Amino acid sequence: MSSLITLRKSTKLNVPKLLLPLSTHVPVNITLTAQRGCYKWVSSKPETVRLYPLSALSPPALLPLSCCSQQCLVSALSSPQAVPLHTVVQAQDPVTGHILRCDVIINQIESIQVVTTVRQLFTDDPPLQLSVRAFDSEGNTFSCLAGLKFNWRLAKESDAIQAVRFVRHNDAGFTPPPHILSLEDADRLHLSPVGDTYLLQGSTIRYTLWKTEQEGETEVTLSEEGYSLVVDGYKGRMYDPDIISVEWETATVTALKPGHAALTVTHNNLPPEITSQLPRTSVFVVKPSYMTLSIEEEEDRWVLETGRQYYLTVRIHDNKGHVVHLSQNVVIVVEETEGLVTVESLSDPACHLLQTIMKGKTLIQDGEYWPVIPPIRVRQEVEIYKPLTLQPSVIVFPWQPHNKLYQHNIQVEGGSGSVTWEVSDREIATVTVKGVVIAGKRRGQAEIQVSDSKNILHKVVGKVMAVRPAQLQLIPQTGDCRVGDRIDIPFALWGIQDPPNTCSQNSNLFSKTHNLQCGESLSEDRNLVLVTDCSQLSLHVHTEPAGIFTHMSGSVSPGAGFCGGVRMEALSWGHAVVTFTVETEGCNISETKTLVAYSPLKSLVSEVLLSVGSSRVVIFEEGPQPWPSAPLRFFSDVEEQPQGGVTVEALSPTEARPPRYAYQVMCTAVGEQWLVFRCGNTPGPLNEIPAVEESRVQVVCGVPASLSLSLLSSLSSPSSVHYSCTQHHYPCGLLSVSSTRDAMLQLSVFDQKGVQFDNFTSCSVRWTSSDPGLLSLCPQSTMKVADRLTQAGYKLHAWQLLQAHRQTGTVTVNVTLTCPEMLTAPVSQCVNLRLVDDVQWTRHSVTLFNHPKATENLTLIHGSGHFHVHLQDNQLASINQGNSNVIQVSPRQSGSSVLLAHDLCLTSDPAVASFLVSDIKDFQIDFINTIEARHSAVVRVRVLDSDHQPFLHHYLLLMKLMLIPSSSIISVEDMGSVDKESVGFRVTGLTVGVVSLQLSAVDGHGRAISSSHKNMQVYPPFKLQPRKLTLAVGSVRQVKWEGGPHPQYGIKFSVSDSSIAVVTETGLVRGVAVGVVKIRGTLQTQNTEALLTFLQDEVEVEVFNLTAVRLQAPLVTLSVGTEMPVYVIGSDSNQNPLSLGSVESGLSFHWSLSKAAVLEIKPRHAQVGVSVSPSHSFSVLVRARAPGRTSLKVCVQLQQIDTSNTSLSDHLTDEIQILVFEEMQLTAGSSGSILMSPLSQYLLQSNKDSVCPIHYTFSRCVTGAGLVTIDNEGVLKTGPDTGLAILEVYAVDICGINQTLLISVEVSTVWFVRILTVSSVNSDSDRALPAFPLGWSIRIRALYYDNMGRQFQSHNIQTLVTANRDDLVQLIVDKDSRSFLVQTASPGLTVLRVQGDTTNPFLSDYTPLFVMPAIPEPPGFLHSGDVICFSSPITDLQGRRGRWDVSSSEILQMNSETGVAFAKNSGMVVVYYRLEGGQQTFKEVTVEPASIPVLIPPADRLLTNWPEASEYTVRVDLNTSAANTAQCNLDQWEVIEKKLHPEAELLCSLHFGAPYPEMRILQAIFNATPFYDSYTAQYSCRISVPPQSDSILHLLSTRSLSIHLSACLRTQSAPAALLSLPQSPRSFQSSLQLLYVPAFHCPVTKIKLSSLQPVAEITVFGTTDMLSTLRVQSDTPDIVLSDPVWSDEDHTLLLILVYPTLHILDQVPSTANITLFTDLSPQKHIVLVTRVIDNPESGHLGTNSGHLFISVFAMFAVLATTAALFIVYNTMLSLTQPVPAVLTHSTNTEDKRHFYLWLTPSLPKPKVLQRE
Repeated sequence: MSSLITLRKSTKLNVPKLLLPLSTHVPVNITLTAQRGCYKWVSSKPETVRLYPLSALSPPALLPLSCCSQQCLVSALSSPQAVPLHTVVQAQDPVTGHILRCDVIINQIESIQVVTTVRQLFTDDPPLQLSVRAFDSEGNTFSCLAGLKFNWRLAKESDAIQAVRFVRHNDAGFTPPPHILSLEDADRLHLSPVGDTYLLQGSTIRYTLWKTEQEGETEVTLSEEGYSLVVDGYKGRMYDPDIISVEWETATVTALKPGHAALTVTHNNLPPEITSQLPRTSVFVVKPSYMTLSIEEEEDRWVLETGRQYYLTVRIHDNKGHVVHLSQNVVIVVEETEGLVTVESLSDPACHLLQTIMKGKTLIQDGEYWPVIPPIRVRQEVEIYKPLTLQPSVIVFPWQPHNKLYQHNIQVEGGSGSVTWEVSDREIATVTVKGVVIAGKRRGQAEIQVSDSKNILHKVVGKVMAVRPAQLQLIPQTGDCRVGDRIDIPFALWGIQDPPNTCSQNSNLFSKTHNLQCGESLSEDRNLVLVTDCSQLSLHVHTEPAGIFTHMSGSVSPGAGFCGGVRMEALSWGHAVVTFTVETEGCNISETKTLVAYSPLKSLVSEVLLSVGSSRVVIFEEGPQPWPSAPLRFFSDVEEQPQGGVTVEALSPTEARPPRYAYQVMCTAVGEQWLVFRCGNTPGPLNEIPAVEESRVQVVCGVPASLSLSLLSSLSSPSSVHYSCTQHHYPCGLLSVSSTRDAMLQLSVFDQKGVQFDNFTSCSVRWTSSDPGLLSLCPQSTMKVADRLTQAGYKLHAWQLLQAHRQTGTVTVNVTLTCPEMLTAPVSQCVNLRLVDDVQWTRHSVTLFNHPKATENLTLIHGSGHFHVHLQDNQLASINQGNSNVIQVSPRQSGSSVLLAHDLCLTSDPAVASFLVSDIKDFQIDFINTIEARHSAVVRVRVLDSDHQPFLHHYLLLMKLMLIPSSSIISVEDMGSVDKESVGFRVTGLTVGVVSLQLSAVDGHGRAISSSHKNMQVYPPFKLQPRKLTLAVGSVRQVKWEGGPHPQYGIKFSVSDSSIAVVTETGLVRGVAVGVVKIRGTLQTQNTEALLTFLQDEVEVEVFNLTAVRLQAPLVTLSVGTEMPVYVIGSDSNQNPLSLGSVESGLSFHWSLSKAAVLEIKPRHAQVGVSVSPSHSFSVLVRARAPGRTSLKVCVQLQQIDTSNTSLSDHLTDEIQILVFEEMQLTAGSSGSILMSPLSQYLLQSNKDSVCPIHYTFSRCVTGAGLVTIDNEGVLKTGPDTGLAILEVYAVDICGINQTLLISVEVSTVWFVRILTVSSVNSDSDRALPAFPLGWSIRIRALYYDNMGRQFQSHNIQTLVTANRDDLVQLIVDKDSRSFLVQTASPGLTVLRVQGDTTNPFLSDYTPLFVMPAIPEPPGFLHSGDVICFSSPITDLQGRRGRWDVSSSEILQMNSETGVAFAKNSGMVVVYYRLEGGQQTFKEVTVEPASIPVLIPPADRLLTNWPEASEYTVRVDLNTSAANTAQCNLDQWEVIEKKLHPEAELLCSLHFGAPYPEMRILQAIFNATPFYDSYTAQYSCRISVPPQSDSILHLLSTRSLSIHLSACLRTQSAPAALLSLPQSPRSFQSSLQLLYVPAFHCPVTKIKLSSLQPVAEITVFGTTDMLSTLRVQSDTPDIVLSDPVWSDEDHTLLLILVYPTLHILDQVPSTANITLFTDLSPQKHIVLVTRVIDNPESGHLGTNSGHLFISVFAMFAVLATTAALFIVYNTMLSLTQPVPAVLTHSTNTEDKRHFYLWLTPSLPKPKVLQRE
């Protein structure tokens, strides 16, 4: 068998990817060619891209589709699918199967670009060829555009048509590509009509051929030009002559029967490739299907307007929707309907002219006249509306700078009723959808266009204008009105359009009242437009005077003849001038109007009844008033209707306001008359419609017919109840009156109609009493007559006072009236009076629960029996009075009031009873808030009223009290009433927890009212743990407690025998001697007088002596490398390290090995850098190093032995044997293994978990199925059995390599546990720390091992951790209970036990945790002001030190880098030392309060103002200690000096006792500066003196000053007021008076001695003490000094004479020094003495005259100096007494000379102080 392998070169296509344009008419073709070979071409989407194989000929020809070829034609067809379209073209070699691929993308053309070679074309150049390049939306260039047509035109044809034109390639002499040539020839010709034509059977159409030339289009005659119109075949078959017929000469086509035919233009002389591009068209003969109507003018909207003509177009469609061409032989009939008529049918059968007549809805019905079966009709509903109109069509708004938004409605008439609005300029106006025009913010004119929503072509345009106001005119109206009425003042406003500035001071264009207050002249009257709406006009209304009329808000709506108005309201009587001003740009328009306000005209009475001969004054008031400008137009008159019977006399008018018109009316005869009064103004120019008012009063002259007697309340009666007495007032009726008060009877007179008389004084009245002993007429009292207000107005009444005599009984009073005009007997009336005592309540107080069923009865006694009972607050309760004296009260709402009972018929005080209606105000619940489970307690409940008093028990029954617990941990049982105010409930605790108790009650409204929640705690039984303690003598262990209430009360521990064990308050128990005792813990609470114990428990404590020790090792056989813990226990398991390890200084553990090479003893915590002392080494770790056998021995030394027990040894030992073997291992390779405990789980993880799939399976199981299981996630789970299994792990890598891992999974039991300390401690030295630092967080893990010493990877042990002391450490257990966090809290030893099984005490491990502070204690006491250097040896893993911090920076100011701190305030502060990893240690430091500063001046010197003296240092003792800085390192010293600055905390202040002028000098001279010595830790104040001028030295030399120095820390500083006084409290500062000596002053520095001047004088100024110690010394014996002489005039002046010896005058010139000094200060002053030789040539006269001149000058100089010094001295003495001054150290470095400029006249700008 053989094979032939042929190798061919690879080939490829000329184009790997094609981008073709999408064309809907012409397909775009491109040729695809392979380099070599013959291929079969396949398209993935033939409907989109079609392939045609091409031959190799030139030009190529189309081949059958199944042929293979080297090239093919790719044709992109049109497709309805969305673009872009992706197609794949594949070419396959039929021999080799090799495939070539080309991607074809069809997309739309988004942009085109004209490509040209040049940009300039000259006139003689050949034609320029232009081409087109097309791009898609992403900017990709299309591969081919062949076949597409582009329209070319010039961008600026009007300018360039004479210079540039387009020509075809043939005309230009170019040979274009074939497709360009065919397009050019075809583009010249086109048929009309264009496109496919649809004809009805029997209809005709004529085609014309048009040719496009450069100059335009011309029609081509088919027969003359050689063209003809022929019919092509259809769908591969020949033309059917029965479809259409063509008349060749006219190109008329007639449709014969339904079908399709194609028409083509041909030419006999053109080649086929050009003929194929000639125009062609298709003719479809179709059947009519339906008709459509349209109106082109309305854009097919069937909403028309009346009165217009429309062209109706009718179209016929086939069943596919194509529009059919209608020929002249087609007739369409339009049926006329209501509202529409046909005006004319045009030559085009599809077009008809219609006329709209009326508004409404109508139908257009069209039908074909051609017989069509079934007939075709169309109906179209048409809506016809009137044309749109606007009312108003023009709106004018006034415009002002701060214009309000005007709104004016435009009414739209006509149309469909739904319109849209548009405004040409929205800054001038806007329109809402409801036609509200809103003015804008700019002045101008805008158009408003309103369009019908149903037909937007129907529009109407209005106009809105915003103009500047130019003229204001008030419309005449009424000028006066009543007070309270309103006057509307309408006005018209004219505006002027831009340009502005149209006002003039001299123009009065419109009315006489128009007043232009500004501006410039109006240009033309025709520029004025009447404003439509000025209701929002910014109008200033001013009334003069104010208060009569006011301008009301709002305005008058526009109306006929006016655009708005102002509404004025009359406030008070009078007249006012109202000025209306409109402010515009640059001018104000004003109008004025006078308004008058008056009150309505009225008469004080409407009817007057008089007896004959009596009179009455009738008064009319208010009414219209005289017009201010024309008072003569006012009139007023009165007349009688009818005349006679009365006389009327006008009284003199008064100046009263309001005005009154009074008339005296007197009756002369019996009868009735009317008195009519009218007043007003006559019309005038200022008030065209004045107000006139009229008032009438009826006057009756009658005869008295009856009398009425009634009782009146006394004027002194306090009663305020306005209820009438219900006693019957029938003639001679019985009325009740008080027997203790006088009674007043009132008389009224009536006529026969029952009308009361206004005046009856023309008649006589007589009074009588039947029993004057009970009630008598006052002998000095006469009847009083006066008007009194009644329901009919003021009427005349008569009163008679009757005197009571404090006796009860009945009396009759009679009155008789006699008038002259009476024709019968006189009129009389009597009344019977019953005298009684005042009313009283039987009960004076009552309290009600606000409940509908709660009532109370009260009884009234005495009185008249006619009472009115009411509450001051009648909303609290309802009162049922009835006819008896018993009053029933029922509550309505809660509150307190007073119940008053008024006697309606007596003038007595009311009876008063206090009344309270209360809701439930609060609850009082008494119980003990703690209860032990399964015990009971009683809860007592009271309900309180609004006065916080308990309700009585019968009210509690209405409240439905319930005690509701919040949970079911307690049960509640109702006990009923406990006493008359309380109910009880029994509460029993069921379950431990906290429950809240709430008392619920129902008030009178049925609402549930609940009390506040009262918490009750049900606590578990109180127990002590552990139940039994075993302690060695000297060991300490803590007793814990559980149960009891929370928060717990004080727990007190006690021991039954303190000689065996003692216990502290915190439960620490220490064994003292061997024995058994009871520890009792009790819970106590403080009662009013004593402690009460209510809970207690006991545990047993056994104290033993250590008589033997045993080593407890989990294993005695170890493999090499295994570690296990070993610890010491006593003689039994109870004597564990918890009992032994906490022995205080009693035991010492020493470990040893027989073979050190086999085992290694490792102390606990060695791996974390902490060493354990022998006294705490009760537990160690042993590590197997090499195979072999060795013994492990421990020796426990007892340091304190009970001497009474001689059997005890001073040391105890134990020894065990341990075998170490070597574990079997493979010599090559390694095996993985997992050790698990039963019922545990373990998650397998590998480096391939997230890379590739992993499968798990067990290949072998030693002990059977179910030992170990694994799921798909890699979780191993073990069962309860032990054994070994082999796990196979398969990993299928992505590279194709399969990896297998065998893991042995062993299930074994846990044998022992080991404590591993994870958190390490590092120090700056190589030695381990002796203990864990205080505050350290120690992470501890519990590791479990099997019997071979192998560590478990997974186990199910719940680890328990226990400490013998809970007060030293805090244990935090992690969630998995395999690691613990021990937080050290206090220094000391803690024994930690980790136990894996509570039933197996040997599955435990013990370790000591010794905690000590890692920050040393301060060497000495720390006070405020101390500096201390903290340090700690702890570092992190990299050896870096931590940062320091404090809990309060107000107490310690800490430098975080070095640990240097400054004590600022006293208190307790915690110093923290923190490492970067989060670990920290701390130390509590106490800063003692600052001591009172003690100022210690220097003992060897005094303070002086001599500038050359050294600084005066006063030491300030603050009880600071240098020991605190003795341990500071160099870095800390540097921080103290450069950063800490302790001296800044010291305040040094100087206080001076000096006159005020000198105080400023002293403040400038003495400067106190604080200082701190870091080596001695001492503070001091240094006083320095700067250089001074001679004037100041002279002034201060004679002053004895009092200078005090005070010093304190800033934290001790007192208020500013105290600092200014030396007598400040010592608690704030310490003050010291400094010993001050002023420096002496010697103004002489040089002396010249000669024979002419042999004597000189030295003057020294100073105090007496200073001058008395002054020493003068000369450095040569040639200079003689006299003894100092005191000046007689000035005791502060010392004179010293200086003269030479006799022989020195004859010597050569020389110099000498005279030194002045004192023992009080280091001051020295040197005077230079110079010896001068006289001039020998000068004569005696000249010498004497020179001496005389010098002497005279010197005398006057001395006198002037003495006078000046005397004046200055006396001025100083006359100043006020010395006042204290303070100089506080300041860091201000400014020149201090300004303090004493007034003493230095030589300075440039001296200050002069003038004293008044």
